[in-house]
Amino acid sequence: MLAVVDAMPGKYRATWRERFQQNHGTVPTAEDEQIFGELTVRDALWKWRMVLPRARQKAVEQIVARHGDPDAWRHRMFQPEESPLGAAEFSKRLVPEIAAFVKTWRPPTAGQQRETVTALAQELRTAVADDPKTYAEHAAQFANAKPIYVRRVLEGLQSAASNQRDFEWVGVLELIEFTIGQHGQAVDPATLVEGDDENWAWACMTASELLAAGLRRGAKGIGFEHESQVRELVFAALKVAPKHPEVEDFETKHRRSPYFAAQPTMRGAAVELYMLLLWWLSRDASTPIGAAPREALQNLPEVRQALEAELADRSPDGGCRAR
Repeated sequence: MLAVVDAMPGKYRATWRERFQQNHGTVPTAEDEQIFGELTVRDALWKWRMVLPRARQKAVEQIVARHGDPDAWRHRMFQPEESPLGAAEFSKRLVPEIAAFVKTWRPPTAGQQRETVTALAQELRTAVADDPKTYAEHAAQFANAKPIYVRRVLEGLQSAASNQRDFEWVGVLELIEFTIGQHGQAVDPATLVEGDDENWAWACMTASELLAAGLRRGAKGIGFEHESQVRELVFAALKVAPKHPEVEDFETKHRRSPYFAAQPTMRGAAVELYMLLLWWLSRDASTPIGAAPREALQNLPEVRQALEAELADRSPDGGCRAR
């Protein structure tokens, strides 16, 4: 996807040159060419910049610093949301302080200040992605925070893990365990404000995705000393996953592509965790599974039974397992 974006300036340059000459009555300068290329890349990446690798995020930030952002006109018409903690404050404060802050802070109920839960949560995600080692060490501190904050912490760590960045998993697994344990638990309506996650569903899905990112890295991800806890988390994810797919228009999407229809459902993610668990365990040569990976299913009867049960489901909801 990034290669496609990088190729866009070259793809559209000839058409842009013609339009530039028509509008300005002259050929574009080298500086004009550079600005065109930078703005093309900025606009293509803008809406999903927060999930880019950090080097790419910084490149977009540098373009914005030179030319502004594509949403600047909106900022002139609508006051943008603000975080009560900016990037500088996140970098100065200790993680336990930040965890305590997000647990107690409430947005102002009066006045023109636009400090919001969503803005704070986004700054938190960025801070975690920037410094995953420090936040991973203290990840368990965010247990009992609002679902949106827990989700953003997990998202930042998932981004780091997916980009091959190393961190300790002790506290992270504790936070994942806490999050999955909240599935189905009600959130007090009196505590909800604009922008809040109204339940734990999104956070639980993100917890599963983070666990999957760690398992995909094999020995470089989650340490094998956490095998027992990882197994329990994988089993718990499937146990709490809804039988009915929580994706809109699931049947239509399933007919088009069973895999991609199942991917965003929690049950689909949980089944994939079982497969990743088998692969992850096979990377540890010191265990019977690692010594004989072809016999993994035979040596892990609880995994085999769970997968067989999912395959045997021929109900209308069974499609969300089609990974």
